[in-house]
Amino acid sequence: MPTPIICPFATIKLIANHSVPGALISPKMIVLHITQGSSAMSCYWTIFNSVTPHRVSAHFCIDTTGQIFQFIPLNDISWHASQVNGVSISVEHAGICGKQPCNEKQYASSAKLCAWLCQTFNIPCDNEHVQPHSIASPADHHDFCCQGSPAAPGLDPNQVIQAAAKLINP
Repeated sequence: MPTPIICPFATIKLIANHSVPGALISPKMIVLHITQGSSAMSCYWTIFNSVTPHRVSAHFCIDTTGQIFQFIPLNDISWHASQVNGVSISVEHAGICGKQPCNEKQYASSAKLCAWLCQTFNIPCDNEHVQPHSIASPADHHDFCCQGSPAAPGLDPNQVIQAAAKLINP
């Protein structure tokens, strides 16, 4: 089994048996999500308690404090967006559309993580390669994942992409 690929600045809290080990060879994109839960730990327990055939997972979750947690090694496939699981890295953001939108600490941490992922895996930092779940995997019908709606904001993917791009090319 290959050595797990870990983000050097993430808090590691790996969850066993919720991924396809060693199968994510060359990720091509990053998929942004909002958890519809209040904290990274609620995301952790949702993943931990999920069971077949509805088992879910995520590589990362960014807490409301800005702390980045890694749940799945980067060389494993996580189960987060059915149409792109095998070619993507998943980044959850603790929050609830309309009630607890992402805050500036989360945007800063998300930009830092996305910039590092783009540089580490040679993923272009643009709207084609960093996408919300609703765009990356429309068959899942997460129609308002991330963006929410004007009446119920969640996470603005463009804000993350623009900030990450500035970190890559100041």
